[in-house]
Amino acid sequence: MLSVWLAGKPAAAEQWLDHAELVAAFTYGYATFDEKPLTSEIELSPSIDFNAGTHNNGRLSLRIRGEERDLWLPEEPDLSSYSKGTRPHTFNRYWLAELRDAYVDINLDKGQLRLGKQQIVWGALDGIKVLDALNPQSFERFILEDFEDSRIGLWSAYLDLTLGAWRTELALIPDTTTHYIPEPGAWMAFTAPRYRYGLSSSGEAFIVDRDEPEKDNPSAGLRISRYVGGVDVQLIAISGLDFEPLGRLGTRNGTPLLTTYHEQRQIYGISAETSFSAFALRSELSFSPKRWFNTLNPAALNPADTLGAVELDQWRGAVGLDINAPFDLFLNVQFLHDEVERPPAELVRDRKERIFTAFLRRSFAYDALDVELRFYQSLEHHDRLLRAAVGYELNDNMHLKLAVEDFKGDARGPFGQFEQRDQISLTWEITL
Repeated sequence: MLSVWLAGKPAAAEQWLDHAELVAAFTYGYATFDEKPLTSEIELSPSIDFNAGTHNNGRLSLRIRGEERDLWLPEEPDLSSYSKGTRPHTFNRYWLAELRDAYVDINLDKGQLRLGKQQIVWGALDGIKVLDALNPQSFERFILEDFEDSRIGLWSAYLDLTLGAWRTELALIPDTTTHYIPEPGAWMAFTAPRYRYGLSSSGEAFIVDRDEPEKDNPSAGLRISRYVGGVDVQLIAISGLDFEPLGRLGTRNGTPLLTTYHEQRQIYGISAETSFSAFALRSELSFSPKRWFNTLNPAALNPADTLGAVELDQWRGAVGLDINAPFDLFLNVQFLHDEVERPPAELVRDRKERIFTAFLRRSFAYDALDVELRFYQSLEHHDRLLRAAVGYELNDNMHLKLAVEDFKGDARGPFGQFEQRDQISLTWEITL
């Protein structure tokens, strides 16, 4: 903490500045499959929490990343999926600065209003997105980062009110930023046909144009929740931009052209959480009526008809169990089932997508040493991701972390597509 710096400031500064912090992380990554250095990265994350009046407060935070060499993104990234006011700033292909948080909290008689750039996190599961659907995600590093780091904050208005036994939350998001998906040639570029509009992973780079989303159609969300018989029940409705892109084929000056675009979507869901003894049970269910999905017909006479789109109903359900096991072990297991109803044979994605996850953690030496193991398994393609990490707290302000990621399985699967992307990294984090 910057306690010495704060102590030396005038009283007027202390009245508005509540807390200031700088986290510096130095990471060295090595690609074990290719046996070559992956990255030497510096990440600076300054933040301040401030007072804005008698009962109001706010937060500002940045993230600055710089790399000696960058195999994650071998060229300067295409950031067109970000809206103008949200887009990170690139100094060159090696340096990027991003405004992570910039909001003010206004306290009300029965709740709070938050205005500005923020993350709005709904849903109860860990590492599975069923109802956590108000903010897009950066897939630059696939899912190797925590969602807090990869989730993209949006310019939003968020209202949280308590009305009797009910908690009511409203979100209005005019920001039209969508998922950041690394372009072909990036280290974690998607190669499975499911994520390339059905086209072969051996094909040439094909994303050459993008339609901007409509700016006059903001996203909105409503969540109401309360405890019923010891169970936290949440009802959620979301309407707005679908962050996952669709594709269509055309021509430009006689040359084949693939354009990505985004449709609207609706999500209706319910979440329930409860705990008993050493267990915590969480579940989520969502329904998306008439969501748009790509279809692929390679035999189409007109090339523009090769990629089509169809409206289908989609169900997603997941359940998770936390267990405080003997010997101070913490275990979390989860299962996701994602299905579209009555799909045509030409549907690009699988009719069903099922994923099992497991997380195991154990602390030693009075919590100074943490050992974690994460496992992701796709049941449709029998591919998986195994991630092991060891963290050691040298003191209150200094932390070391060693992580290993190992991918295996079918190249058509979400994890098997990265079978040649096994890696090891060492991070030294300092908090000032």
